[in-house]
Amino acid sequence: MQQTLPRTVGGFLLLLFLNHGLAPRFPESTARCVIHLESPAYPELLRAARVFGTAVLRVRIDPKGRVESVSKLAGPDALASVAEENLRKWVFSPGQSTTLEIRYEFRLDPPGTFERVVPKVEFDLPSYVLVVSRERETNRD
Repeated sequence: MQQTLPRTVGGFLLLLFLNHGLAPRFPESTARCVIHLESPAYPELLRAARVFGTAVLRVRIDPKGRVESVSKLAGPDALASVAEENLRKWVFSPGQSTTLEIRYEFRLDPPGTFERVVPKVEFDLPSYVLVVSRERETNRD
């Protein structure tokens, strides 16, 4: 009987503690995980024109994890447009509405061949995307 009483009293106190809102409250995490993304393209036209640089976008994520809105903060318009098109395909984990800044860096490596090169894409989620393609070699006859 002595062993049962402390457990019963302890259980009762814990229940009382939880029911009256006295339990410690932990802040909800505002971190949003990316649960779906697609690799961005490096459009041939931009590659041929040697357009490169960084596009910084602000993305608003709704409670269901969908991209609600995207706005350009910095960078060349053409690259920001490519980044925005890609970012609208992302899906985040559900949670509170939130806003993130995401940076897309587009780089061109020196030319090597005339072949079309698939860009190399690296992600440091949720805030950084690197897209590297080979610069188009010019014909010098």
